[in-house]
Amino acid sequence: EGAKLAAALLHVHAARTAALWVSDAKSEVQLGALKALHTLPQGDGFGGRGVQVAAGAKLTVAGTVLVFDNRDFGMLVDGPGTVAVLGDGKNPVVVSNTLPRADGWGGRAVQAQNGAQLTLLHAHLTVAHEAGLTAAGKDTLAVAKGLWVTHVAPRVVGGTYGRGVVVENRATLSAEGLTVAGCADAGVFCHDATLIGQDWTIGHLGGANGLFGRGLVAQGGATVQLTRLRISGAREVGLFAAAADKTQTVLHLRDVVVDATLPESVTPEAGRALELSNGATAGVHGLVGAGNIGS
Repeated sequence: EGAKLAAALLHVHAARTAALWVSDAKSEVQLGALKALHTLPQGDGFGGRGVQVAAGAKLTVAGTVLVFDNRDFGMLVDGPGTVAVLGDGKNPVVVSNTLPRADGWGGRAVQAQNGAQLTLLHAHLTVAHEAGLTAAGKDTLAVAKGLWVTHVAPRVVGGTYGRGVVVENRATLSAEGLTVAGCADAGVFCHDATLIGQDWTIGHLGGANGLFGRGLVAQGGATVQLTRLRISGAREVGLFAAAADKTQTVLHLRDVVVDATLPESVTPEAGRALELSNGATAGVHGLVGAGNIGS
């Protein structure tokens, strides 16, 4: 607790458990650049993570971040008071090829949870399993500017999920310039959480086990405020919103294009641009739909 580290470059290769682990209140790491590569799990199969920041610690990387070929999580930011700021908006932040654990679970690129705060600037999260970017838990905040999330595969166990961005359980994502492509179950999935942003593009979704492939899913009390949204090449439904029994799902959208929505790959189901169910409401100013198979 209270440890401090400052360096122009930290390069960790083939460590075990985690390449960089920062924990406890008052601990702080400030780096000019970070490389966390090929981390291995412990003998019991735990870990193999690229970066873990937890328990109120702070990590700032004011330059290039390369997190490649790790397991379980490329980066995990966990707990109230925990802060991670990655990038300077000019140099790349890349989290790539995050593998699942030996038991087939995990493989998420970046996850913030339990009240942590995460900032991603000019980042590309690619080749992961289950989810690319996850923000979960009350008071968790993820902020992104210029974010790409691509090629997220389904979970190895069961073949489900494969979501580009997941925001759930009262977390918030605020993103300017988000592109999600080449994912499976959903491009962006929001459950009982908040999405705020502009200039989002979601497309080219393949489905998981041949099912779904929805562009944007908002459900269970979600709140969505987006300007300039395009969903192209989704499956089953481009934009799906559903309320829960005791909570409202509300969308405020401006300048929306939904095009080329296809049916699920293993069924003739849908191909619709937009679906609202269970009392969800959407206020849309400027909607263009084109080439959607269902409607």
